[in-house]
Amino acid sequence: GGQQTVVWGDSGSKLLDDQPFDNKSKSRVALYNLTSAPVSLLTSKGQAVVGPVAAGQFSAREVNAIQVSFVVHDSQKAIYTTPQINLKRGRSTELFVSTIAGTPQVTRVETVR
Repeated sequence: GGQQTVVWGDSGSKLLDDQPFDNKSKSRVALYNLTSAPVSLLTSKGQAVVGPVAAGQFSAREVNAIQVSFVVHDSQKAIYTTPQINLKRGRSTELFVSTIAGTPQVTRVETVR
């Protein structure tokens, strides 16, 4: 009945307990923070969506289906802006925030639940 995500890094693998998502009438946005500092997910207009999410943690929120652009924000500044994302009912959009060579990177994955 549970879900987990396996994350590989320099220090090996880590399991993150996911929040199950099975609401076919909503879309889910998830933020996985694989950096060393807290990050938040905001709309391009600055409205909070998810977070702040502590380093090495995960958080998610169910939202209405919409087309939107997100900003990943650390405690001081925007570190990444997504292109327009079409959030669809019954689907989960996961954003994985990591740091590669000192530069923040965001990887987006969409899954159908």
